[in-house]
Amino acid sequence: MLTQIDRLTIYCVLCLVTISSLVLRTPENISLFPLISLASVMVALTVELKTWSEAETAEEQDS
Repeated sequence: MLTQIDRLTIYCVLCLVTISSLVLRTPENISLFPLISLASVMVALTVELKTWSEAETAEEQDS
């Protein structure tokens, strides 16, 4: 099972990939898929950070 820090890392990598795909596209080759991906990653990051629990991370470090 993934911990919260693992999920945050995955979301950040996905965000970096989608931003890179937006920047590297030419104006003639525009697609809505990277924008939709970026929006969904931002929503997932927001939800993950809102549910962040410092007590849970302290318990994981003790183990």
